[in-house]
Amino acid sequence: MNREIKSRARHAVDGSWYYGCFNPVKEKNELCLGLFFQEIELGFLDIKTLGDYIGLKDKNGKEIYESDIVREVLDGVVTYEAPAFWAITQKGSHFTPNEDCEVIGNIYENEELLDDKG
Repeated sequence: MNREIKSRARHAVDGSWYYGCFNPVKEKNELCLGLFFQEIELGFLDIKTLGDYIGLKDKNGKEIYESDIVREVLDGVVTYEAPAFWAITQKGSHFTPNEDCEVIGNIYENEELLDDKG
């Protein structure tokens, strides 16, 4: 499967999301926005929130990224486990995210969605 290579990461202070190709460089971070690199001060992005686009959109046309919470029959968190992206439920079962699922949040902004699910 060929997929568009891009990532997202959350601003460490105001919580807004930045999208592009992330390129960590020693002592600085760069975020490629389109064809241009924007140098970002160390600490500007919360690196633990960095996640890749999985190359699929949900049933509403929303791009699916790692750490998104998706709903199909059960709710699951999108993660990469070689050789594929999976949605993993709270009980550890797996399903493959697809165009029939719906992004309902992510683990950084909607942790409450994970309580007592699947």
